[in-house]
Amino acid sequence: MALPSGSPTLEHAVFLERIKLIYANVPATILAILLVSPCLIYVNWQLVDHAIIITWFIFMSLTIFYRYIIYLLFNKKTDEEIDTRLWYRLFLTGTVLTAVCWGVTGSVLFLSDSIQQQLFTATMLAGISAGALATQAPFFSIFAAYTLINLTPLMLTLSSFGTGIHYATAVLILLFIIFIIFASARMSKIIKNSISLQFKHDDVLKDIAEQKQQTDNLNINLRQQINEREVIEQHLENSMSQLKATLESAADGILVIDNDEKITNFNQNFIDIFSISDSLIQSRDFSSIQNCINSQLKDQSRQLPSYPIDDVVLLELNDARLIEVFSRPQKIADHTIGRVFSYRDATMRINSESSLQEAKTKAEIANKEKSDFLSRISHELRTPLNAILGFGHLLKEKNQEHLHTDEKSYISHICLAGEHLLSLIDDLLDISRIESGKLNVNLSSIACETIINESISLVKPIADVSNISIKINSKFSRFPYVYADHTRCKQALVNLLTNAIKYNHKNGSVTLSLSLNESQIRFEIKDTGIGIDKESFNAIFQPFTRLKQVESTKGTGIGLTITKRLITVMNGTIGVESVPGKGSTFWFQLPRALPTTTADDSVQIKSTTLTDNTVETMHTILYVEDEPLNQALVKSIISQIPNTRLITALTGEEGVEIALARQPDLILMDLNLPGISGYDVFNILKNEKSFTKTPIFAVSANAMPEEIQKGKDAGFIDYLIKPINIDNTRILLTNTLGMLDNHLI
Repeated sequence: MALPSGSPTLEHAVFLERIKLIYANVPATILAILLVSPCLIYVNWQLVDHAIIITWFIFMSLTIFYRYIIYLLFNKKTDEEIDTRLWYRLFLTGTVLTAVCWGVTGSVLFLSDSIQQQLFTATMLAGISAGALATQAPFFSIFAAYTLINLTPLMLTLSSFGTGIHYATAVLILLFIIFIIFASARMSKIIKNSISLQFKHDDVLKDIAEQKQQTDNLNINLRQQINEREVIEQHLENSMSQLKATLESAADGILVIDNDEKITNFNQNFIDIFSISDSLIQSRDFSSIQNCINSQLKDQSRQLPSYPIDDVVLLELNDARLIEVFSRPQKIADHTIGRVFSYRDATMRINSESSLQEAKTKAEIANKEKSDFLSRISHELRTPLNAILGFGHLLKEKNQEHLHTDEKSYISHICLAGEHLLSLIDDLLDISRIESGKLNVNLSSIACETIINESISLVKPIADVSNISIKINSKFSRFPYVYADHTRCKQALVNLLTNAIKYNHKNGSVTLSLSLNESQIRFEIKDTGIGIDKESFNAIFQPFTRLKQVESTKGTGIGLTITKRLITVMNGTIGVESVPGKGSTFWFQLPRALPTTTADDSVQIKSTTLTDNTVETMHTILYVEDEPLNQALVKSIISQIPNTRLITALTGEEGVEIALARQPDLILMDLNLPGISGYDVFNILKNEKSFTKTPIFAVSANAMPEEIQKGKDAGFIDYLIKPINIDNTRILLTNTLGMLDNHLI
C-alpha cells in the first residue's frame, strides 16, 4: 500500500484509508438493519401502537437512504478528490441518526409489562452494538457515539422501572458499554497502527523495488552499451567495407590523402586510369603519384600543381585521353583531415559534346536558312497577291451592273483563290514559328462570347454556300471568360469550325457547345459530316496528313496541326470523338479566367467621327514603293478618301527627296526598296525637325513576327502587311488624317 499521490503526510494517508474502510462496510450495515428491522416490527406489532411503529420505520428508512446515497457518492470520488474531514462528518451524521433510531426502541418501544419483549429488545440492541464494533472500529469516536446513543436510553429505561432485576440489568448494560467501548478503542488503535505499518512496509518494499529496478536498469544499460559497442564495431566494419565497395563502384578514379599527404584510400579505377604500379601505390607517397601522372601528360608544360585543385583541371594524356581532375577537402565537423581527388575519363563525353555542339550549330543554321527561305517566299508571294487581292476587291466594290454573271463569278473566283493562297502562306508561317518556338502569345482574360461571335461571323459565309446551319449551345446565362491569346484562340476556333463546315454534308449542321469542366472552359464543335475512324485520331493532328475520304476536298493537312499546337501553347488540351458516317466532335479546353473591367476584349477598327470644328483640308500622302502595281492599288484606295492626293516614289533616295520637297501629311513606306531601305528613309526623315510628328506607316510583305516587332520598335506608327486589307487600310488612313486635323497627333 503506497501513499496516495498528492497526500502531504502519512497521517493524512492513514486517515483516508480508515475513511475508506468504514465506507466499505456500509452495505453490510444496511443489510443488517434491513434484516433486524422486520423482526423488531413483528415482535412489537401486537404490543405497541401501530402509528409509533410506522413512524419509527419511516425514520429508519430515511436514515438508510441517506447512508446509501453518501456511500454511492463516496465511491465515485478518486483519492485526490476526497475531503477526509467532510466525508468523516457525513458518515458520523448517518451513524448518529441510525443510533437514534435504535435508541428509541430502548425507550419508546420498551414495555414495562412484557418480559419477553424486554428480553428481545435488550438482546437486539446489545447485538447491534456488538456488530457495529466490526464495521465502525476504524474510528473510536464514531463507534463510541453510536454505542452510547444506542444503549443509554435502554439503560435509563430499565433503571426507571425500580425493581431489583431491572437495576441489575441496567448495571450489566453499563458494564457492557464500558467493555465494548474499551475494546473499540484498542481495535481502532490496532487498525490505525496496522494501516500505518502497511504504508511503511509498502514504502520499504517500494524502495527495495526501486533499488532493484535501478540495478536492473544499470545491468540493462550495461548490456545495451556492450551491444551498442558491438553494433558500432560491426557498423564500422560494414562502413569500411561499404566505403571500399563505394570507391570501387565509382566510375571515377578516387584517391584520398591525409594532411601529411599520405595516401589513405584509393580505388581500382584510379590504378587503371594511370597504370599505377603496385609498389608505387603501396608507398603511399602522394608526390610520387603526382610525378607519375605528370610524366604521362601530352603537354609537359601543363603539369599538375602540387597545391590543392579546387577547380576542374583537364589533362590530355599521351594516348589522347582527356582526364578531368577535381578535389575537395575531407572534413569531420569543421576539422579538415585530408583531401579527396577525383579523376574522370571525359574523352567520350567531351568528344560527344563537341559533336552535339557542331550538330546544334548546323541545325541552327538550317533553321535560320528555313526561316529566311520562308520569309523570302512569303515576301515574293505576298507582293503579287497584294495586287491580285487588292484589285479583285476593288472590282467587287465597283458598280458591276455592266458585267455579265460569268464575269462577276470570275472576279469572285479570283478573290477566293487569292485568299486561299494567302491562308496557305499564313499556315506555313504559323507552323514554322511554332516549330521554332518563336510563336509569342499574349494570355489575358477574354470573353468567350466575343471569341464565338467573331469566329462565327468569319465562317458563316462559307456555311451559307452549302446551307449548313451553325448553332450555339450554352448553359450559361452569362458567357464565362477564358484565359488565352485573343487572336490565337479565335484562330483555333475558326480552324475547327471551318473543318466542320468543309467536311460536312449539304444542308447539314454545326453545333458549338460551351461548358465548364472544373477550372477549364470546354469548347465543343459537333458536325453532321462524314466522321473519322478511331485509328486515324492521332494521324489527323500530324502535319501534312490527309485522310483518303477527304482527299477531294481542298486543304494542306496542317490546319489541325496548327490548332493543336496553338491550344498547347495556351496551356490547353484538344481531342476528338467521332463515329464514321454520323459526324465528329472536336473539343478543346483552356483555363477559365475572371471577367475583365473592359467592355470588350476584341480590337476593332472604327471610323473616327470628326468634331464640328474639323476643317476640310487637302491631305498629301507619300507612298514609297518600287512595285508599280502596288502603287496603282494604293492610288485606287486613296482615291476613295475625300480631300487626299497621292504622290509616289520608286526608291528610297527619291522618297527622301520628294518628302523634303513636298512635306506630305502621311507617309506609307515599303521596307524592301532598291538602294537605301525603308528603315534608312525613316531614320533620315525622323532626324528632320519638320517630320517629328508626321505619321509614317511601314508596308511590307514580310509577315514574320520578328520583322513586325522590329518595325514597331523602330518607331513606325503601324506595320501594314501585304496583301493589305482594303477596308481596314482605308479606315486606318481616314482615322489618322482625322486625328491630324484635330491636332491629336
